[in-house]
Amino acid sequence: MSDSDEVDAAEMHEAVTEFLSGADDVYGEYDQGYMDADAALSLLSGRIDDLREAVSDDES
Repeated sequence: MSDSDEVDAAEMHEAVTEFLSGADDVYGEYDQGYMDADAALSLLSGRIDDLREAVSDDES
């Protein structure tokens, strides 16, 4: 594995970790009744878009 591959893997790991943390936050707030389903889905959609962008940046 080259240094470039290690950086890409580290960046991917960071992006996935950030997504999962954000998704957990959304689920937690929804479960506690702090947000409705539409707001939760909207936030999750945004987090998914961010993750997709991070993945596409790594592939280019």
